[in-house]
Amino acid sequence: MGPRHESQIEDALQQVLSKQPSQFRFLKELLIRRQFGAESRNALQLRLVLVGDARPEAPELSIEFENVTDLKIGETNGIEAVVLAVRPIRERGWEDLNYRVTDEENGLLAFFCRAVRLTGVDAAGRR
Repeated sequence: MGPRHESQIEDALQQVLSKQPSQFRFLKELLIRRQFGAESRNALQLRLVLVGDARPEAPELSIEFENVTDLKIGETNGIEAVVLAVRPIRERGWEDLNYRVTDEENGLLAFFCRAVRLTGVDAAGRR
């Protein structure tokens, strides 16, 4: 994947995340999965599903993070909103780490990861 393609992905990601505080505020699902095997080096995958409200038909934003390291999870009781910040850190030259992800609102999550994938936006936030 070349720098131009990565830049396009980052632009698309930032465009969706710019809507996130208003349209996808609430954490519906947090899934952490460990991949075993020689290639994965026991890496963590993290999946977040965010929703705008509690209605069953509310739009969902699903984001997957690959090769998650230095994962910190804060207090989850009473969380009102999740506001993600995804910052590129490729210039640091860290092997297999391209992004720093934090929850700017409540400190719910903080970690580094290799890749970020939007796996679903539906209803009002179509993807």
